[in-house]
Amino acid sequence: MITETERLFLRELTKDDFSALYAVLADSDITQHYPYTFDKTRVMNWIDKSIERYNIFGFGL
Repeated sequence: MITETERLFLRELTKDDFSALYAVLADSDITQHYPYTFDKTRVMNWIDKSIERYNIFGFGL
């Protein structure tokens, strides 16, 4: 965990977050202003890229 308050905690994404993230990013109503909705490959790439950024920069999106 990175930080925690009374109502919120921030942590790095893991591959275990796939289902929850996919449920959000694959929903066209939620991503209506994004250039595309996400399929399973794009969601996994998002997670992989986030993990890579954690290792390179120490933080991610």
